[in-house]
Amino acid sequence: MDRPFTPYELDLAIRDSSHGAASGLDAILNEFLQHLGPAARGTLRTMINICLSDGCVPMSWKIGETIPVPKFGKDPCRAESHRPIALLSALLEVTEKMVHRRLSALLPHHPRQFGFVSSRRTSDVVTLVLDRITRGLNEFSMVEYERPSGGAPSLHPRRHRSLVVLIDFSTAFDTIDHGKLLVMLDRLPRLGPRTKRWLRNYLRGRYVRVRVREQTSRLQLTSAGVPQGSVLGPQLFLYYVDDLLRRLDNIYSASAFMYADDLTLVASGADIHACAAAMQPALSLVTSWAAEHNLKINVDKSEAALFCVSSHTLSDEDPVALRLGNGNLQIKSHPVRLLGTTIDRLLNFGPHAAAAAKQTMLRRYQLRLVAQAGASHHTMRSFLIGYVHSVLLYSGEAIAPCLAPTYLHNMEVRYRDSCKTSLGLSASTEDTSVYLEANLLPLRKVLWLRALSQHERYTRLRNSEDLRAAIYSEPAPPSLGRKAATAIPLPRDAVLNELRRVCSLIGISPEHARAPLVGHRITPWCTESCHKVCFFVPKFAKDAEDHVRRHAFETVYASLEPHELELWTDGSSSLPDLTSGSAALLYDVTRSDATPADVHRAAAGKLACSYRAECLAIENGFRHLLVPRLTATQTPTRVLVATDSLSAIEALRVDPLAAHDYATEEIWIMLLSLVE
Repeated sequence: MDRPFTPYELDLAIRDSSHGAASGLDAILNEFLQHLGPAARGTLRTMINICLSDGCVPMSWKIGETIPVPKFGKDPCRAESHRPIALLSALLEVTEKMVHRRLSALLPHHPRQFGFVSSRRTSDVVTLVLDRITRGLNEFSMVEYERPSGGAPSLHPRRHRSLVVLIDFSTAFDTIDHGKLLVMLDRLPRLGPRTKRWLRNYLRGRYVRVRVREQTSRLQLTSAGVPQGSVLGPQLFLYYVDDLLRRLDNIYSASAFMYADDLTLVASGADIHACAAAMQPALSLVTSWAAEHNLKINVDKSEAALFCVSSHTLSDEDPVALRLGNGNLQIKSHPVRLLGTTIDRLLNFGPHAAAAAKQTMLRRYQLRLVAQAGASHHTMRSFLIGYVHSVLLYSGEAIAPCLAPTYLHNMEVRYRDSCKTSLGLSASTEDTSVYLEANLLPLRKVLWLRALSQHERYTRLRNSEDLRAAIYSEPAPPSLGRKAATAIPLPRDAVLNELRRVCSLIGISPEHARAPLVGHRITPWCTESCHKVCFFVPKFAKDAEDHVRRHAFETVYASLEPHELELWTDGSSSLPDLTSGSAALLYDVTRSDATPADVHRAAAGKLACSYRAECLAIENGFRHLLVPRLTATQTPTRVLVATDSLSAIEALRVDPLAAHDYATEEIWIMLLSLVE
């Protein structure tokens, strides 16, 4: 971890810097850094490595400038009606990006933390909360009901209730105790002393000032919290609250999910009193932990909602309060807004659909103004998808299995009308023609495609048992006391049924083998040998004839340095026939014989696309042909690897740390092991 930063790490950090961002006090723009040459980048890397080895942070990097931006619809005369935008040094941002990648390989990631984590989304929290609520409602207990005509009371099964508590921490990022955070970082064995010293200097002695137009305030020392607008701030906060989630794992009566600083707790019980009893231990733990770590709980903004689908009983109307922080939290049966998604008591998402439709109508009028300004068809389509349809599709994969048909129809009408507005079509245009002209799928199909994609992602995730458990259905409860207890279908049931339908149309099993997701197995400090891997792509027009392409390839091939081995790979796929294959041929250039020295062929899977077949061909060529050959020789050997897949080459050229699938990551692992 304390190794000097490699040129590859610096190039990657500069490449990932955003365009158009405002500069800090040093007036250095990201575009300036992206135009630096090799010599200037070498000097910059040397300076950053000196800072890391000495454990120091330049004073100019510790000063942040905050610009308040008024919130829409708020009183601009009030300080809380503004959103603070922090500006930091661009050089600090580049350094933070390199440290962030290294810390990501060391810091633990709790499986129930979904904020600022790759492959995690807000819809995952909504999906899991819905799953827990529905499973709680599918529990039954026997209760006595008085007969209207008198006589002995009768026994009937009654559904349990589910209780959801949303906990709000006041200014959580700004109140982190530096001392406690540094003590937690000192416990990491793999975190080197130089990095620990640099992080200590990074957190302490920071100043901030406010600028409004041309006026600036005096510098103010910050004694707590992570820097606003920083790259490392969210990562350090997640590590700070990781201990809370691990403690909540020991509370078996309630389930905890967290997205950054938004904590959600779910518990169930036979009635409101049982739900409160199951939830209170978790709330007491959160209260004690927050006091221990100097975080404040905002009881006024926290919520407790009771969910039940059966008729209310007298016990559901009892005033029950939960102890949280320095106050009490009253339990009510009302819709709650979880990460922008409104969940109502009946779980049919009527209020959420109504709010989305209302917001879409306003944006549709704005879309009409853009169309009247003469925007191109491509611009209008991008505006339509990003600004209008994003409202209707938000958390669509989570709510699609539960959304009532009536509300789905209303959202579909708003979706279709916005397409007509974007294209300038009349109201009487047929639906099929509208979607063909807009080159879009109907809303219903888009939602189900996203739900199926989420399901497939869950099945491929590793070390995420909560997400994987959400895809399995539980059997309906048995009859209780000669009364049939009908179970509510779990949200995943509808997704599984749709998956079976799609798989039957394709002709494959729903339990087909799935490619694993990228495992992030390459550490940043092990990328020093990346520059030894070179990529060459022949340049020719897209519609060039075969002899032109061949000439371009021969020109590139002739310009290469002499090499001893050549690995030629190819893959093919036919989705209509559900067949694919990959092949790799290894040639020894030092031999006069033109036949391959070794050949490997393998199937790529029924659903493999052309890109995946090509990647598997390269991976199998490395694993079965090249690696055994070079391991046996143990002598420096120059190797040429050739493929006709431009998409595979571009995916490998990005970088090993940003590999987006398991095959390209595996190829890079073998490449780095060979060049070292």
